[in-house]
Amino acid sequence: MENIDYLKKFTSLPHITADREMTDDDWGYAPLLYKARGLWHISLVHCEDMSTMLDFLGKTPEEVIDKAYDFYEKEGLI
Repeated sequence: MENIDYLKKFTSLPHITADREMTDDDWGYAPLLYKARGLWHISLVHCEDMSTMLDFLGKTPEEVIDKAYDFYEKEGLI
């Protein structure tokens, strides 16, 4: 079985703009990993006004990290 460093994978997700383009590390929408109501989430939360652009859901942290990573990869952001 492949050993994947999920923390490294999660931290490779960059901040993005509303137009889904990469931006500086301290601006734009940042990926936020958390558990709520029994599911793990990665939400892209704006650094200034705390609005949410996207929300990925999974039963485990690893599952939701994979979903968010796949989205970023498909969008050409990583």
